[in-house]
Amino acid sequence: MADIGPTRTLTVTFMIPVFGVFWGALFLGEHISAGTVAGGLTVIAALALVIRR
Repeated sequence: MADIGPTRTLTVTFMIPVFGVFWGALFLGEHISAGTVAGGLTVIAALALVIRR
């Protein structure tokens, strides 16, 4: 945490819903809609903006 800082360290928590949807679809057979994919891509894009230097 000392190397990358607290802001970048906490960005991992934003991936929890993305992985939750992924595991739900994989193990429980839940349906993934286009809106869900768009939301996941939005989260990943936001993380990319925060993580970049």
